[in-house]
Amino acid sequence: TPEVLVFSKKVWDTLTPQEQAQIKKAAADSVPGYVKLWTAAEDGAMKTVVKSGVTVVPAAKIDRAAFVKAMQPVWAKYESTPQMKQIVDSTEAYLANAKARFHGPGKPAVIFDVDDTTLNTYDYTLSAQFGYDPATNETWVDNAAFPAVPYMPQLVKFAADHGYSIFYITGRPQTQSAATIKNLTQDGYAAPLDGHLFLKPSTTPSYLHCANPTKCTTTEYKSGTRRYISSQGYTIVADLGDQYSDLEGGDAGYQVKIPNPMYYLP
Repeated sequence: TPEVLVFSKKVWDTLTPQEQAQIKKAAADSVPGYVKLWTAAEDGAMKTVVKSGVTVVPAAKIDRAAFVKAMQPVWAKYESTPQMKQIVDSTEAYLANAKARFHGPGKPAVIFDVDDTTLNTYDYTLSAQFGYDPATNETWVDNAAFPAVPYMPQLVKFAADHGYSIFYITGRPQTQSAATIKNLTQDGYAAPLDGHLFLKPSTTPSYLHCANPTKCTTTEYKSGTRRYISSQGYTIVADLGDQYSDLEGGDAGYQVKIPNPMYYLP
């Protein structure tokens, strides 16, 4: 549900733990009802739009590549993301300086997360009412429907042009490898080299050592994968992600946190 319950911290701190628990439970219990109301509202809005004569094209039938190409001049004209531009500019400056002073060991590398670091999932999150459903998300992934995060194709190219090896580490399952590569390349990123795109495997690989061997946390999976990359002869100079769990755990180099006000992954 996109509804947000806002509570005064000053008042909240005066409540007993039992009262706080009751309010949290009531909020959680309200979610199915709000989802039902929002779904009905969206269905009604869609019927009104169709009735008015608008042709609605399902996402699966959209020629997204042609649409993106046609909209690029509009995007360039009205794009206004000063915070992202500042982040990219400062990261480029750091990478240029670090490369000039780099003396090994290993080949210099930069790590990028995928969702909401290089690919923007806001449209999906909005359509899912700020929730998450694996089935609908997979449809968006399979259709390579996510636009690039502003200025990030420029940053990835800058890093590659300055001699950095580019790696991607994403929490997407390995079954979405082809769709992920398709989305990245159609959004202006170079195709990842073989072995440079890591997706979460169904079975924990031997190089990951997690507290629960059958299910790594995000931090365990990403930091363990970075350690594996380092063991293959690379020095990780920088790591970029929209979640702190993308950056924590070591072997990250210069950490760049991409803003994400939509969700938090521990």
